[in-house]
Amino acid sequence: MSEGNKELAVVNDYKHRFVGVRKCDQLLKWRCSSDKNCTTFIFSNSEKKIVLDSKGEHNHPDDTPNKIEKQVLTENCKRRAEESVSSKPFKIIYTELLQTPVSSAIRHRVIKSVSKVVYDQRRKHFPVLPSLCFTTTEDFKI
Repeated sequence: MSEGNKELAVVNDYKHRFVGVRKCDQLLKWRCSSDKNCTTFIFSNSEKKIVLDSKGEHNHPDDTPNKIEKQVLTENCKRRAEESVSSKPFKIIYTELLQTPVSSAIRHRVIKSVSKVVYDQRRKHFPVLPSLCFTTTEDFKI
């Protein structure tokens, strides 16, 4: 799933997001989401298992497996941070890392950036703390 809760498919190391169903033959239509200027489409069957047709050529390099794994980890951690506010970010990241394949080579800097994303995601749901003490006392004066 992407940031906008759209379904994603990785085909030949390119990410594609679900667009809709083609009217003429009911094939699922997917657009390349690796680059916003890329106009490549693929079409799959309703089971989302087999790519049946494609249109266009990619005008950008493919995504590396490490980049895709990092994005999957980041999105899963963000979703989990929204669902369980009481869990510590390190615990969220650790449980997600345990669910990733053993072959993944996630480094310390990746974990640090994912941790920042989790804190940023949580910050969206809480009010901003006042910067100075006297601003809060002025707010309470009647």
